[in-house]
Amino acid sequence: MPLAVVARHDPEPLHAFAQAMGNRDPATIAAYRTVLRDLVAWLAARPGGHPFRMDLLTETAVRGYLDHLQAAGRAPRTRAKALTVLRRFCRWAVDEGLLRRNPVSGVERPTVVALAPTELTPDQRFVLWQLVERADSPRLAALVALGYWAGLRIGEVAALRVADCDLNQRAGSIRLVEAKGGKTRTLDLHNNAVRCTPTSLWMTPRAGAARPPMSVTVRVCTSSPASAPPGYAGRVGPTTSPRGGSCTCGLGSRRRLRTRNGA
Repeated sequence: MPLAVVARHDPEPLHAFAQAMGNRDPATIAAYRTVLRDLVAWLAARPGGHPFRMDLLTETAVRGYLDHLQAAGRAPRTRAKALTVLRRFCRWAVDEGLLRRNPVSGVERPTVVALAPTELTPDQRFVLWQLVERADSPRLAALVALGYWAGLRIGEVAALRVADCDLNQRAGSIRLVEAKGGKTRTLDLHNNAVRCTPTSLWMTPRAGAARPPMSVTVRVCTSSPASAPPGYAGRVGPTTSPRGGSCTCGLGSRRRLRTRNGA
């Protein structure tokens, strides 16, 4: 059953809204549905708030729900995302004639402080490349290089195919098909990523040849190399593109890091 189909106990407007989202990412639909269900549950605890009706969605209700999230300790970013969901839902409701006006239009978005990306320390980079070299696996080196030098996410590495790679001895690029947000984009590779990523590594290995799993766990020891825990060998760490822009850590971590060019 598609994720766009909400549970039977959901109010009909939520069901219709999920259907109207069409081919959106199922994870996005699920996130919107979670926020709207939470709003319905909160309204049900207010006087006259049960059963749910669209005329309950007033500016007062929206502000009260955001105050409820703040009192519950939800971060500004979480409250801002909830407001985005409510704004889109109410805009849809206005277009469908279920509301006369959008009650969210006059509600201020919570201030979200943008945090600067965290840079890998020299010790972290030392641990990372030490472990990769000790593993003595060209394929593992290619996986880590795509996360480190190109900033690819683990899903993007797993989905990469030989046909999407345009590599030679001096330069290279890869095409990410339906990456984050369902977008397809072409990425020029850093020379170090090209050197570590020959397309032959993505071919089916010969019979009996060992091949590391694609879902390799990737971490970085946050302290000095000498303090790395026992058994740490074989685990390597996330990094990002050295081109100066920040991107999500490749290969397993969702933290955002920044590394210096050529590090």
